[in-house]
Amino acid sequence: MDDAKWERYGALAGVLFVVMLVVSGTMTGSPPDLDDSGREITKWIADHDTALRLSSFIGTLGIVPGLWWLGSLWRAMRRAEGGQPRLAVAAVLGLAFGGALVTVSSVISAALSVGFR
Repeated sequence: MDDAKWERYGALAGVLFVVMLVVSGTMTGSPPDLDDSGREITKWIADHDTALRLSSFIGTLGIVPGLWWLGSLWRAMRRAEGGQPRLAVAAVLGLAFGGALVTVSSVISAALSVGFR
């Protein structure tokens, strides 16, 4: 395959990554407020346990196209920077850090919902 075809796949993977993250982030509805009582928060988690688990699953599956897109982004940015990948490194580190935070949040949500099953 030629590079143009792989770059199109990388762009498509980026779109799929964003769609999966948006679906994952919006499928549970709005969470309770921080100042809600523990009983209300517990009820919300119990009522949305399936959606919380499914949201975590879809978000986790979104990592695959996200990594594919990141590889394509790295290659394009490195080429644009003339082989000195300063911005490419910053982009990878930013996505890795953000991804780690989202993953921790997703694991906590999923673990809470499993406790209500």
